[in-house]
Amino acid sequence: MKENIAKIIGILVALSLLVACAQPTAAPTEAQQPANPAVATEAPSVVTEAPAATEAPAAEEKVLKLGLVAPYTGPNSRVGEEFKYIHEMAFGAKNWMIGDYKVVPVYIDDESDPEKAVRAFKDAVLKEKIQAATAGYHSSVTVALMDVIAQYKIPYFFPQNESSVIVEKYKSDPVKYAYHQWKGRPNPTKLIVGYDLALFKQAIESGAWKPANQKFAVICEDTDYGRDFCASFKKMVEGLGWEAVGEDYVPLDATDLYPLLTKIKAADPSLLFVSMSAPAVASGIIKQTQEVGLKSLLISHGLGWIGEWYQLTGEAGDYVLDMMQKFRTPEQIAYRDEFKKKFGITPSASLSISYDYDNFFIKICERALEVYGELNSETIFKIGNDEVSTGKLTYTEGLWYKELKWEPDTLPEMVVGEGYYLDPVVQYFGGEATIIWPDYLKEADLKVRP
Repeated sequence: MKENIAKIIGILVALSLLVACAQPTAAPTEAQQPANPAVATEAPSVVTEAPAATEAPAAEEKVLKLGLVAPYTGPNSRVGEEFKYIHEMAFGAKNWMIGDYKVVPVYIDDESDPEKAVRAFKDAVLKEKIQAATAGYHSSVTVALMDVIAQYKIPYFFPQNESSVIVEKYKSDPVKYAYHQWKGRPNPTKLIVGYDLALFKQAIESGAWKPANQKFAVICEDTDYGRDFCASFKKMVEGLGWEAVGEDYVPLDATDLYPLLTKIKAADPSLLFVSMSAPAVASGIIKQTQEVGLKSLLISHGLGWIGEWYQLTGEAGDYVLDMMQKFRTPEQIAYRDEFKKKFGITPSASLSISYDYDNFFIKICERALEVYGELNSETIFKIGNDEVSTGKLTYTEGLWYKELKWEPDTLPEMVVGEGYYLDPVVQYFGGEATIIWPDYLKEADLKVRP
């Protein structure tokens, strides 16, 4: 009996196995399906074609971020506007390219305020990642920026500053301030040489100018630049035996100077020296001197720093002296006319010096590419330090000077003199400049208002 039961169980097990083998295999679920079923269910085959090519990643664009310092807002916004257009003229002519690097301008608005300038410059370094900087207008701004420039090692070229405070600070630690060793204008002692002329000795001897006395007064803006310039002029004139009967410093945005000018008129100086970087203030002073009846021979240093200054002064600007470039060569006139056509304003010959400086900066970068194969803070600084500061690399292709040159014994300033940086003394008539010094550029003698 037991054997029969075992046989029956064995037969049932065998039958169940046969049934199971005869059932179809369940299809895989959607989640289990391979991405390509044909490949997944067939034996691997030999690949006879190259796999489809993937698109090569685009080459990363080479970029040089350049800080462009100026007062784009504030009391000198008109100056900042012109600086911006000058950069468009220079870098735009190169399509904002230096070699295979795209120049990306970062406009650093100093607002004519040193503290605000420092914040703006730091933002340009830390947020915008600028690798170099150029331009600039106020000496006090540059003095404040020098420590930031040293901290972040950003080479800063050719700010349009005159104050000797910058020179003194640089010389106090040339290693620390090495990234700022290319000042764009000389200090007042070098610059006012044209105003000396033994105070226009020729005009006095010829009778063209008959000063009633040897008294003079000075009015300057209350900034590093203004104090430095007035002090330098005062020292020079006192050295010629003249007496200072007034030395006043006024705010950058001063408008009402009638009380001060009335006080100066009472002292009856034969010569009045004014230096204000804000064109509206400078032109206002000139008009007010005429309105209070001040008869002094007037020097207004920097009056021509904007092209439409005569629209602000009117005929009160006639006979005023300045130390300024003028558009006179065919190349300079062509630049002026193109500028006016493109931007709708008349450029200042003085500010247009920055056009040459922009092109010199481009030349420095081209040299850095030639020597080092790349543009960054370090390679640009090396060319500036090793070649510009040693007089090896100069600029001779500019509109204004035969040669812009720096040498170890002039740093942080350029070589000054005939054939190098030198601004002529001009006298204005009808808004146009007439050169009265130096002799090799002279167009007329000094004249005095009747």
